[in-house]
Amino acid sequence: MIITTKGSEFKDVLHDILDSEDCIFEILDVNEISDPFETDFRLMNPDEWGFNLICHYSENCLDDGLISIFPSTFHMRKWISDVDEDPTFIAIGVGGTPASPEHFFLTRFYNINSQFMRLKDLEQYRQSCFRLDFIEHVIDSELIRIYSPY
Repeated sequence: MIITTKGSEFKDVLHDILDSEDCIFEILDVNEISDPFETDFRLMNPDEWGFNLICHYSENCLDDGLISIFPSTFHMRKWISDVDEDPTFIAIGVGGTPASPEHFFLTRFYNINSQFMRLKDLEQYRQSCFRLDFIEHVIDSELIRIYSPY
């Protein structure tokens, strides 16, 4: 019997989104064993700019809109380097289902400073839809900011 978690379902949904033929990104590597010292995905955009993506899903909030990001592995995951030469993004889904989270946030991992974050503190990273075009826009805009010579 295969045991799945909502977090692994969320990662699988993101994999399916990013692995579609419409996606501008190419998946180079997938962390199959959920090693907290590795990112979930290693990707590349059409300009061959590489980046990483990690995924987190919470079924619900704790008290007062507080969520715990990677409850048992946050401090290990902060060892993941997120520098302009190799940016790491984090996709956070909260509520709803892994395939249709009520709240979806996407940002650079260095913007997440604590294991405990309030939804209102994540508001600036909220995406109105959990769709490929929103994911591509956020990531590609940041990559252009980082890598563009202008």
